[in-house]
Amino acid sequence: VTVVAVPAQQYTVTFNTDGGSIIGAVQVIDGSPVARPADPTKAGYTFVKWQLDGSDYDFSSAVTGNITLNAVWAYKSIESISLNEREHMTWVGNSDFTLTPTYSPSDLITKTVTWSSNNESVATVNNGIVHAVGAGTATITCTVTDQYDTKKTATCEVTVAACEMATDNIYSMTVTS
Repeated sequence: VTVVAVPAQQYTVTFNTDGGSIIGAVQVIDGSPVARPADPTKAGYTFVKWQLDGSDYDFSSAVTGNITLNAVWAYKSIESISLNEREHMTWVGNSDFTLTPTYSPSDLITKTVTWSSNNESVATVNNGIVHAVGAGTATITCTVTDQYDTKKTATCEVTVAACEMATDNIYSMTVTS
């Protein structure tokens, strides 16, 4: 009697990460489950799950042929926002200054940034560039809205002083509050 070893049938399981970190294909013996890999990463997204042909994949199921598992992603949602300044003092006629928002997560993909001033007779804002108009105080508000309509805001209190030119070219500044 001659015994001949027949190698077990193997199948390839491929992981399609849709632009995420690469996960190499693995060979699985017919009828065995495939081990769940570490979750992939993708800038601006959170990994949700693996699917096979549009259905959630059960990693305890037997592999009986070559398959491709597809990553499902969700956009990251805004968690927080801050500005590079919380308070700023300037005077009428001074150069404009720029407020810069920082938000978390920093790799947020879909977002809308809007700016407003609660007192445009004191300070106006256009895309974060603040212009002093008249003496007084104004609150500049930056609002970031993500694709889920989640909104986060940050503010900067701007105090603008009047600046008058005297006849001897010496400037005087009056702060009003």
